[in-house]
Amino acid sequence: MTATQTAARIGTRPSLGRRLLRRVPLLGAAIGVVLALWLVAANDVGAVADAFGRVGLLGIFAVVLVRVAIIGLCGVAWARVLTGLVGVAAGPFVLLRFVREGVQHHLGGEFRIEHQEPARAEGARGGERQAALRA
Repeated sequence: MTATQTAARIGTRPSLGRRLLRRVPLLGAAIGVVLALWLVAANDVGAVADAFGRVGLLGIFAVVLVRVAIIGLCGVAWARVLTGLVGVAAGPFVLLRFVREGVQHHLGGEFRIEHQEPARAEGARGGERQAALRA
């Protein structure tokens, strides 16, 4: 690359995609803060304030720190499990674990794939036995 090409390259603006990638996390954080404030205000501000008051700032920090450590360890564990299969370091796995946790909590529950046993041809007694086991 010549000096003219380098100078021309330095003077160019970043692409639209790169500019968006720099601003989207900030926009997402702002939307998240606004939604959190709305949820607290829409529910019971007194109960939330009472819980924060009882736990204290140090307690909140401890809970967040333990949660971050657990999610981070889960990401590192996935990286270790898949070491021979993919040539990726642990960083993306940890990041994706945080994304998964965020999605799980925003959608309100655990993602599970339920496996249902096929019905056996045991006749009426088999159905009664299965119903008794479920009850």
